[in-house]
Amino acid sequence: MFELLAPSGSLKKMKFAFEYGADAVYMGLPDFSLRARLNDYNIESVYESINYAHKIGKKVYVTFNIFAHNSHIENLENSEEIKKFLSSDSKPDAVICSDPGIILWMSENFPDIDIHLSTQMNTLNYKAVEFWKKIGIKRIILGRECTLEDIITIKKEIPNIEIEYFVHGSMCMAYSGRCFLSKFFLNKSANLGECTHPCRFPWKKVAEVENENIPRQILLEEDEKGSYFFSSYDMCMIEYMKELVLAGVDSFKIEGRTKSVFYVSSVVKVYRDVLDNINSPTLSEIVEYNKNELEKLVSRGYITGFLHDEAKINPSNVNNIREESGYRFAGEVVSKNEESIFDENNNYVLVHNKIISGSSIEVVLKKGRNLNLKVEKIIDPDSGEELSEISSGFEKVVILIFDRDIKLEEMTLLVGKN
Repeated sequence: MFELLAPSGSLKKMKFAFEYGADAVYMGLPDFSLRARLNDYNIESVYESINYAHKIGKKVYVTFNIFAHNSHIENLENSEEIKKFLSSDSKPDAVICSDPGIILWMSENFPDIDIHLSTQMNTLNYKAVEFWKKIGIKRIILGRECTLEDIITIKKEIPNIEIEYFVHGSMCMAYSGRCFLSKFFLNKSANLGECTHPCRFPWKKVAEVENENIPRQILLEEDEKGSYFFSSYDMCMIEYMKELVLAGVDSFKIEGRTKSVFYVSSVVKVYRDVLDNINSPTLSEIVEYNKNELEKLVSRGYITGFLHDEAKINPSNVNNIREESGYRFAGEVVSKNEESIFDENNNYVLVHNKIISGSSIEVVLKKGRNLNLKVEKIIDPDSGEELSEISSGFEKVVILIFDRDIKLEEMTLLVGKN
């Protein structure tokens, strides 16, 4: 059984990840996570998330993956709240750590909790894996710089350890995410979870390098905004999942704790479909369909990262900070409003972006191919007024009537074309 591991930036995103096929999620508390700035979690919501996940047979991994200073270790040692959490019935299925001091503290105080080694430790070879296994690490989250050949060798030499590998999402221009730009420019350390992503900013060309002894140079294309030569492409391994399965990867990880429920759900659904059909004779067709589905998401352009060394050759999308998809997240199906004058048999939709009466809508089902429907009417559920269009904002819920008699399941997603 292959684990599909999804990001969880909030309780809501976690629920969507599970609905669309994730086996496990990872989340973090702001003080000890590499997502400190954009993180909706606190200790209470982590408890709630773990209890929810365990009730439906899913797993939760909590990140303690900062590079800790003395103050962080002291905070751990003195936090009765964290100690109570890690010793409770609602403790996580594993903790994700990078700092040796935190790893030591975890293993000494909570030996019954599995420790997964963060990708921040850039583990790329089998001797390093052997070392961490002897320390007591249960799972290695390999560095993004690992090639397919590296993975095969690691699993061959150290077969009795779990291997986790990133298959989709953002990449960092720095080695295993160890970047100092944010700290340098804005005094916000990426290694303490406060990255402000200056690598995504437009940069102005300040000098030209002409040196025939430099084997590879980046052609810097600059417009009125500047250039994005630090901004790496996004990774997408959808075409190479079979190779990764055969290489021995146990857990397939998706990046994106700060992304929308639409992004998380869509990516999880795609990779779930491929993993469930990994031995199917029609796998190539399934991969091609799902690859097209990923193109509906906003990205920075896709490459296969370091799996086949593509990121070494083509590291940055210098032309643009993002590739627009032509699609927009229109809304999500929710339960009936208490104030609604209509019954629960209607399609109640929480609007995220503009929906126009008469327009086409693509319905992202939790399983199976998407549906294409036409919006025939938009109705205000509180007043009964028919609307010609509805825009996002203020948690507005409307009733949509389609050109087919259909009742959509709650948490179904709707996509419109720009």
